[in-house]
Amino acid sequence: MLCYRTWFPVYAAACLAWTVLAVPPPPTLYRGDERNPEEIQKAGGFKTRVDGKPWLEPMDDVVKHSQGGYDRKSNIISTSTSEREAKKYAGRNAGGLFAIDTVGNPNYDDVGEKHHERNDPYGHAREREWGHHGNLPWTDVKKPRAKVDGKWQPFVDNPSYKPRVPPEGQGESSAGKPPTKETSGASKAGPSSVQSETKIPKPPPVQTGLPTKPSAPPLAGQKPSRVPGPTKGGGSKRPAKL
Repeated sequence: MLCYRTWFPVYAAACLAWTVLAVPPPPTLYRGDERNPEEIQKAGGFKTRVDGKPWLEPMDDVVKHSQGGYDRKSNIISTSTSEREAKKYAGRNAGGLFAIDTVGNPNYDDVGEKHHERNDPYGHAREREWGHHGNLPWTDVKKPRAKVDGKWQPFVDNPSYKPRVPPEGQGESSAGKPPTKETSGASKAGPSSVQSETKIPKPPPVQTGLPTKPSAPPLAGQKPSRVPGPTKGGGSKRPAKL
């Protein structure tokens, strides 16, 4: 037989590890109710039995809540991971089924695990129940589903739904994003329009030889002089005598 000094540290360490490694609830839980979505919305969500009764001491034990007998003082709202099981708590001909967002809400306890921790038999394990401590606001409901004349209607979006944790990527600025192909360097259309419109000035023409002065106009009655040019022999003709 193990002595107290041997097994107690092991037991304490196991309890501590269990507390640290507690598994959070699934991102979506379900609750069935005999009331329709309009009634739940008007009430502001799901209220506990002890809500509005300050003279009663709230009972916050999910194990006792599941065992019954504490309904009048219970501060627990029952939900389930199973949509099928939650439907059973709606009315026969009317009621509602509600998909509830749990992300960022620390007020849930796994009822089955709490029974297991206490080594207490749990006769409703098939319900896969999670208990919420305190009122559950209407803004946590993502999608309600109504039951009308015994027939289930499709889920609809709740316009009042407000996630406790913003969706991933929401509000992200573009400062940290890498540039796209169209903005990093040349675009698919080719060089920029600024470069295509820039004109290079043409250089001035190169002059060969010395500039010549324009000849003066001839006087009245005088024949224009002829400029001597090269001859076939390579020389030049003498100017004619006047």
